[in-house]
Amino acid sequence: MFDKDISIGKIRLRSGTWYAHIAEDGSWRDIYYSDELRQMLGFQTREEFPDTLEDYAEYVHPDDVASMFEAVRVACLGESDGLDVEYRIRRKDRAYIWVNDIGTLIRTANGKPYLMHGAVIDVTHLKEAVNTKKEIPDVSVKARQADAAEWFGTVYDLNESARFRVDYDDNGQIVALSWNDAYWKMLGYSNAFELPQNYPAWFNTIVPDDREQVVRAMDVLGKISDPKDVHEEEFRIYAKNKSIRWLRVAARRVFGWDGKPKQVLGIAKDISNQKALELQTRIFEIFSREFVTVNIIDVINRRLRILRYSKRADTVDALSKLSEGYDYDQVLSYYIDKYVAVEDRERMHRITSLDNLVQQVSENEMYRVRYAQVDDDGTRYYYQGNYLRILDETGNAAIVVGFRDITDIVQAELEKQAALQEAKEQAEAANHAKTAFLFNMSHDIRTPMNAIMGYRDLLEKYQEDPSRRQYYLTKMGEVSQVLLSIIDNVLEMARIEKGTLEMVESVWNAYQFADYLYSVFMPMMEKKGLKFTRKISVKHPYVYCDAGKLRDIFLNVVSNAYKYTNTGGSVSFFVEELPCDKEGWVFYQTTISDTGIGMSEDFIPKLFDPFAREKSNLGNNIEGTGLGMSIVKRLVDFLNGTIEVKSKKGEGTTFIITTPHRVGEKADELNQALLKEHKPDVLKGKRVLLAEDNDINAEIAIEILNELGMVVEHAADGKICVDMLTKSPAHYYDFILMDIQMPNMNGYEATMAIRKLLDKAKSNIPILAMTANAFDEDKKASLRAGMDGHLAKPIDVKDLVQGIAAVLENKK
Repeated sequence: MFDKDISIGKIRLRSGTWYAHIAEDGSWRDIYYSDELRQMLGFQTREEFPDTLEDYAEYVHPDDVASMFEAVRVACLGESDGLDVEYRIRRKDRAYIWVNDIGTLIRTANGKPYLMHGAVIDVTHLKEAVNTKKEIPDVSVKARQADAAEWFGTVYDLNESARFRVDYDDNGQIVALSWNDAYWKMLGYSNAFELPQNYPAWFNTIVPDDREQVVRAMDVLGKISDPKDVHEEEFRIYAKNKSIRWLRVAARRVFGWDGKPKQVLGIAKDISNQKALELQTRIFEIFSREFVTVNIIDVINRRLRILRYSKRADTVDALSKLSEGYDYDQVLSYYIDKYVAVEDRERMHRITSLDNLVQQVSENEMYRVRYAQVDDDGTRYYYQGNYLRILDETGNAAIVVGFRDITDIVQAELEKQAALQEAKEQAEAANHAKTAFLFNMSHDIRTPMNAIMGYRDLLEKYQEDPSRRQYYLTKMGEVSQVLLSIIDNVLEMARIEKGTLEMVESVWNAYQFADYLYSVFMPMMEKKGLKFTRKISVKHPYVYCDAGKLRDIFLNVVSNAYKYTNTGGSVSFFVEELPCDKEGWVFYQTTISDTGIGMSEDFIPKLFDPFAREKSNLGNNIEGTGLGMSIVKRLVDFLNGTIEVKSKKGEGTTFIITTPHRVGEKADELNQALLKEHKPDVLKGKRVLLAEDNDINAEIAIEILNELGMVVEHAADGKICVDMLTKSPAHYYDFILMDIQMPNMNGYEATMAIRKLLDKAKSNIPILAMTANAFDEDKKASLRAGMDGHLAKPIDVKDLVQGIAAVLENKK
């Protein structure tokens, strides 16, 4: 805090400094108030008066808060050259004082506001002294020259000072203003005629923001009654070249014999360099607070001086010692060659050379460099050097450089770049996988499609030959099942990748499932000449599990054993129960072994990759997508189980699948009823309403249903289906087969509309979905809409009969 005389012994100004970083939205952050500012307000510690704008605003007079914040906002957004606002603020003793808050804006290299620093000046006494302002008349009078050297000599002993004189009339009004040659030379004018010697012309040369200050100073000067009192003022004025110069003016009043003021005599001194030096000093202070290391580079003498350095690293200690006895170039070379990372050394030598810095560093924009430093222990840090041109304390050209530790920032950037690179690699891998998928699908779908089209052509050619006709039809059926299996595997893989799998638990009978698996594969095994055995050794035959997913797992594995085992070989299926540490739970370990062609040791790690198929002598004869085992692995993982593979080329393969299960009870009567097999004749005479928009699908379905002895009526979409049911008599239709994806009204909407009918006989009609939407979630969606069952396309006559019959029996 400093005191500054306005009127000797009467008016004294006090002030304190501050600075703050400016965020992109124009708000202040990391504000700092000097101890002098706190003391001016009666506080002693930062705890009493914290470094925040919000705490500061609490002390501002309520009537002045809005104007203060508006001035701050405009200044921080760069909409003005700086901050200049007056307001009242409450001291610790609760007394209000008037302050003038001024601040200077510092911008970044791209012109954005970055930092503001300034001072808060106590102008209370000045406010009290200036109660009224005298209006200065715009009077143009002839300049009167007089030799007043003796008057100035009593103020300052300067023979060549810029001097001025103001003359008053008897009423105390200004009538003339004059100055000597040193004044206009100081402002860059070539002669006295370029700057007219009158008050209005001189007043217009004052920077607009300082004119009110000068008017106040004139009022204060007008109240001085002691001829010995001298008033000083600092303000800005435009030179001839429109540059801004800072002037310090000292003046005193001259009284006549009658005691009335006759003149004001004064001198003016250009203090622009001093003001610049004060600003640079504040920059020194700010740099010292913001950066771990701050250096001053003497451009003229090529010397380096350290103002502040981090004590964390020995590197800076060594640098400090060197800087005491070596010039900038030597220190720079030592530091770069010893501590800067190898990949940055050549660049740092080039861009931090003093010659380059002189060209790059300016007074208005920060010049920044970034590099890596490696300490003696091998630890890597990242630093940013920030260079700004200034005048040092002696007024010589210099560069201040502050070093900031940006290791955390760089590490975050590197992690972000690594994440982006990883994302890029994943995207490229995904694109590659998609391309490979399409290639494999094209090949695997075209193979059975080619067979179907070939057999169709042969069938047309030899349709008069019963044996050939039956053979071709049988082969078309087998190849169609292969094609359907390919599509099912693709859809199943898509569901798994999408993450839409859900656990659907029910009570499962291990013996019953083994019988089912045996009945499915035994005819195939016998036809191929394979020995197929099964064995069950469990204490708890009833357990909870997701039966559908277990069925898919075992069907895939046993199917592979069948495909890759030659005639005369064997396939075995063995289930045994193992103890589990979790009470009420057991493990089922299923071992499926074959004596087939086996796999090489190199291929086993790739077995569960999508589309993985090992080339063998049977390679071209084995149908499939290469997705089956990938699906098996993912399903086993989903069930929290494990799968182990043992195989030897030419000897066979063994899969060991272990899954945890909660112990259950014997299946109830309903579950047993669902396992009942129904004969096709139970559907004879039934009347079915078929809702199907595709003509080909409708034609095939009608033909199949007619063959089963049913009467079929066709609705082309869901809306027509609802209308036909509504207009029909009660119990006219026995059930509805409902497609899902139809125009006008889809199957879900049609079902919900039917369930809302007032006629209970119609609203309770059995409805089965018959759709290509075959996922578990599709089945659940059908049940939520109010349907009683779900049949997947393409139509399997056996599944169709069992599904319809089961629903009709349950409805009873």
